Amino acid sequence: MSAEASTPVPDDVTALRAAAKVILKWARRLCWWATLVYAASIMLLWVMIVWRAEKNILTAFCNFLPILTFFLPLGVLAPLSLVLLSWRSLAVQVGVVAIGVWWFGGYELAGETRSEPNRPVLKVMTYNWGQSAGTSLKPFIAANKPDVIGIEDAGRRGPNYAKDSGYSAWPHVVQEAEFVLLSRYPVVEHSTITIGGQGQSGLEEIALAGRFVVDWKGQSIVIYLTHMPTPRDLIEWYSKRGTFLHGLFPFSSKHELYQKAWENRITLARKLKERVSQETLPVVLMGDCNAPPRGMVYRVLADKMKDCHRESGEGFGFTFPGTTHNPLALFRPWLRIDYVFAGEGWSVINFATEEGRRSQHQAAVATLGLTP
Repeated sequence: MSAEASTPVPDDVTALRAAAKVILKWARRLCWWATLVYAASIMLLWVMIVWRAEKNILTAFCNFLPILTFFLPLGVLAPLSLVLLSWRSLAVQVGVVAIGVWWFGGYELAGETRSEPNRPVLKVMTYNWGQSAGTSLKPFIAANKPDVIGIEDAGRRGPNYAKDSGYSAWPHVVQEAEFVLLSRYPVVEHSTITIGGQGQSGLEEIALAGRFVVDWKGQSIVIYLTHMPTPRDLIEWYSKRGTFLHGLFPFSSKHELYQKAWENRITLARKLKERVSQETLPVVLMGDCNAPPRGMVYRVLADKMKDCHRESGEGFGFTFPGTTHNPLALFRPWLRIDYVFAGEGWSVINFATEEGRRSQHQAAVATLGLTP
């Protein structure tokens, strides 16, 4: 045995090693418990947003945040777990991210294009023209060749589309309120759906949708174009003044006051869906719903209808805002608020959203098959 091997370790070194082991042990425990608290808290928040978002101003506000916002604590927890070699903490953190992306965020791995050889196929497109920043929808239209184009927030642009030679393939142009429908097939009936609700000037009749009956190859179908009231000003006010924190005190008078705007949105969605549910013809509901794919407004509108992105979309399907300087959104769109919902009898063959244009809204297109 060598002299070096037999040299005793000094007591102070042994004590330091023991102390380091204790510190490491407790640091890992602290990291583990911090991870568990974060995971439990964020999961509870997500469940509340998915099922009852508009029932509390805090969850209503959080529903519109970029998904990366919910992962900010991982910027500290993940590196700490790596340094401490706390693999179980990292495993839980990875699980939270996976649940957040696929369940809460609605990420679809791949858009599946279904084959419908024995069914007539209809391709519909929806786009909110407001704040288009002078950009053109024509390249996306040329790439997708829809049969029907629905445009919301179009002002009085219906005659302009009818005169534009670039839209000559859609000879049937009809406008109802802010809604313009361009169709390759005859529009045999159209009307504005007005619903009583709380507007900016108090109780008023709101033009919530346009209803269009299209003679599609001898089959009458109903297309609803909708544009739910925007919560943009409300969200910005919340973020600047911290008003959303009143959601932590749901029994306060201020919470009740601020809550009315969100209750009104649920009411409008229910009234619109009641109107759509009365249809006996094949129906498609599409447009700018100004609601992420979570919460009560979305659940009302999607009830007994197919969300075409969830049926056959790819990625997150974000459509808003097209122009953003938000680093938490990686300077890209972070909300899916423009939809195509297909009623009974329809199957969703394919769905896609526009990308890269500076317009505040990106267009969405769905290919649908109808049971003969």
